[in-house]
Amino acid sequence: MGTLIEDLLLLSRISRSEMRYDKVNLSELVQEVSGDIQAAQPERIVDLSVVLEVFVYDDRNLMRVVLENLLQNAWKFTSRHPTAQISFGIAQNLDQTLAQTTYFMHDDGAGFIAT
Repeated sequence: MGTLIEDLLLLSRISRSEMRYDKVNLSELVQEVSGDIQAAQPERIVDLSVVLEVFVYDDRNLMRVVLENLLQNAWKFTSRHPTAQISFGIAQNLDQTLAQTTYFMHDDGAGFIAT
């Protein structure tokens, strides 16, 4: 509960600051955040696969918060695996009527199936 409150306060502070759009290398940011998490849990063995050179035009601080949340969830829900598998990448929609890029964080942990 304490962590949740701290995260909400952090998000509140970040969201009150002015958005500063810039070119952000998500691949490097994922590796940076992953390194921070790995340093806090050095006993964990996690095979992290990151597609290189994934760029967006966004606020770096907000993207870091998003990636921290996604990676921490992946770390948490793969904790029962001897070697966890986590991957970050992009998928291009090839449909000509809807050109969009999907960014994903995938793990082999406990998940759910939406029906």
